[in-house]
Amino acid sequence: MNAPATLFTNQVAALLWPSLLAQHGAEYDYHLAEGDAVMGVRGMLTEGVEGEFVSPGRYARCLIDSRDLPRPPRAADWIDIGDETYDVESVEGTLSGISRLVVKLTGQTWMK
Repeated sequence: MNAPATLFTNQVAALLWPSLLAQHGAEYDYHLAEGDAVMGVRGMLTEGVEGEFVSPGRYARCLIDSRDLPRPPRAADWIDIGDETYDVESVEGTLSGISRLVVKLTGQTWMK
């Protein structure tokens, strides 16, 4: 995992994390590629990713605290949020333990 060298992701995000979760957090079930699941993990989902032509589109970003999982997140994991399932496409780690995941809506239900 790459650790972006920005002040916000490496220091400020960790300090604000409890307040951000209280205001914008969602609860979801995180599934590891090996088959284990972690239920009730909290994170923040942001619809859309830069460069996508449709909003909301197929891709989104999800911020999570990697310390809530038994191992760091990685591609091939997936997340259930509400009635939707998102595949983890890529993970950017930070020095503070908060990871930015690019996730892709599973299947073709996003095409409306």
